[in-house]
Formats: sequence, structure tokens, C-alpha cells
Amino acid sequence: WNVVADRESLRVVMPISVSWSACNYGGRRPWMLCPYCARRVSALHLSSNSRHLACRHCFNMTYESRNVDAIGRSWMREEKLLKRIGGSCGGSFSSRDPSRPKGMHSTTYRRIHEAAFDEMWRREEVLNDFCMARFGCRWG
Repeated sequence: WNVVADRESLRVVMPISVSWSACNYGGRRPWMLCPYCARRVSALHLSSNSRHLACRHCFNMTYESRNVDAIGRSWMREEKLLKRIGGSCGGSFSSRDPSRPKGMHSTTYRRIHEAAFDEMWRREEVLNDFCMARFGCRWG
């Protein structure tokens, strides 16, 4: 295959090899082979200078959660839980405390709500331990 990537009228034409694999329930699935590392991938990405196509590994691309510290991951987990029950982002926990969504079982709502609340307290404990070790005082 020749893949054409177009960004702001700049054209990149590169030959891309294709590999096929068998599927569990019959048929075959195509995979692109990265032109730089020959890794079998489902997607190739255009470089920032729009001159090359390569896989995530070759461009050293990572997921957001890998670039966030433990406190940031804790915030992400809490927000994810709150969104499952219809909560909003920002503010204190009580201001984001949503009512149970229509159709959600009350035990499911309580389980998710308690998990979000527990995440908040785990984060507070980590901050308290950090402040005590670093500054000799408690957080907040």
C-alpha cells in the first residue's frame, strides 16, 4: 500500500506493508507494519513536522496517565467514578455529589459513590504523609 497523509496541503507518500492475522471466529484482519521498527500496528501516526508516518513506539508517544504522578492519577480515578454516576468536574466533593441517575440500581450508585469518596480520602492521606515528611505539618 501507499499511504498518503495530508496535513495543511503537505503530502506524505510512504509505502506501508500489510500483514494479515486469522480472527478467532473466522476471517482475517489486516495490520500495518511500521516502516521504522516493523512492528505490527493498527494505526500509524503523522509526525509533528508532517513528514513521517510511524507507530506510537517510534514516536515515543505515551498515554496521559503515564505522565501523571500518583496524586494526578488519583484525581483521574475519582473523576472517572463521579462521571459514571453523573457528577460534574471541579469544586469540592459535596458540590460534585450527584443524585442517583435514573435507571441505575441504588446499590450500584452507593458502591461507585463510596469508591469515589474513598479515593478522595486516600489522596488526602497521601498529601498528609507528604507534608508531614517534607514540612513537619499536616495538609489542610
